[in-house]
Amino acid sequence: MISPATRWNPGFLHPDAKADPSLYGVPRSRWRTSRSCASAEATSHLPRCRLSPTCRGRSPKRRTYATPDDWLIAKLCEDVTDEFVTEPPGRSEAPQGQLLPPPSPRVAPYVDEKLTAAIRAKDKTSRLDCTKFLSLIHELNDNGARGNAYAAHALLRAILDHVPPILGYTGFAEVANNHGWTQTDKRYVKKLLDFKLQGDDVLHRQISEKADLIGMDDLPPRTWINRLLQECAEKL
Repeated sequence: MISPATRWNPGFLHPDAKADPSLYGVPRSRWRTSRSCASAEATSHLPRCRLSPTCRGRSPKRRTYATPDDWLIAKLCEDVTDEFVTEPPGRSEAPQGQLLPPPSPRVAPYVDEKLTAAIRAKDKTSRLDCTKFLSLIHELNDNGARGNAYAAHALLRAILDHVPPILGYTGFAEVANNHGWTQTDKRYVKKLLDFKLQGDDVLHRQISEKADLIGMDDLPPRTWINRLLQECAEKL
């Protein structure tokens, strides 16, 4: 095993009893054989600022090894630490200038991307043209990601009016009341039916002295609309 010090210091012999010291340019006579030799007199013959190995005990394979503690750096150089270390230890101040804001976490689209892909795949074989349907979904996801509350409300309201023919009905009230939903899904769709009133508020309430309080948090949970569109994708 070659120690890091010997690996990066060619010119010094790795302490291996089987190696020929003359190949490395360091005669065996210049090796120190114990730590008691680590004195100025014992190291006066060493080159300036070089490392010197100390022989340790032999292994069963008759090899000698050196540990990092057995390397000695001759203290014959000028101390220039103060020329490079000019500040006290510790954290340095942040660099001056404009710092970039941390990246915002990715928000899941309001309509699941897998549903969009499924509807797009059915568009090739369905008797119904899904071009507008897909555009409404894309714009809903885009405005939802941008935080455009009024646009997101209007687009979701438009989707609810757009999908009844896919399920064989003429209006969304029929979809909510007559389609063969499971008990949970029926509650979801009933809530979406109630949301149409909120969509009408966004579209038709006129300006007044009172502030409008509708925001992105007032949109229905995405689980509700995703379950409706999943049913539509299966029926296309």
